[in-house]
Amino acid sequence: MKPQHKIRAWLFLGIVFIILGLAGWFLVQPVQNWWSHRQQKSTSPVNVAITSFYVDHVIDGDTVQIKTLTSRQSVRIIGIDTPELSGTTGKKECFADEATAHLKELIGSSSIETALDSQSRAVDRYGRLLRYVAVDGKDIGAEMISDGYAYAYLAFAFDRSEQYKALEQEARTAQRGLWASATCGGQR
Repeated sequence: MKPQHKIRAWLFLGIVFIILGLAGWFLVQPVQNWWSHRQQKSTSPVNVAITSFYVDHVIDGDTVQIKTLTSRQSVRIIGIDTPELSGTTGKKECFADEATAHLKELIGSSSIETALDSQSRAVDRYGRLLRYVAVDGKDIGAEMISDGYAYAYLAFAFDRSEQYKALEQEARTAQRGLWASATCGGQR
């Protein structure tokens, strides 16, 4: 092989390795960032670190699965709780299908914005990301509660707890969604 061909071959291999290295680095960054936040509390104020994702599918009324560059990840919406599709007894709770369908309707086929909460962990004990979720700037958790498809989940402290508590009270008073006596009357 001529020396010119050897130089071109080594140059080509060098460029290929550089491209592969950069591609690997960009693919690993989201995973490393996710792991670095695992089990840590967020210290950033609400809505500072907003990240957009495409929703792969809605799991239930308070959880969605998102697509990242390298994987799929579940996101649990902070501050809301919806009736379970299959609770601890394996039995579907009243209004579970409706809550799931309403979340699908609110999210649609658009991308979502997620934000950390300053009082919440970044990841729960099941490995789900804990985030506020918004579509076009609209707080999906607040919408779910206000429309009567979710309870304000006050077992843990979070920045919007007072707002969500007030929205639940309004939905109860107006007997919207799961609060209507014709549906669940607030019972699970």
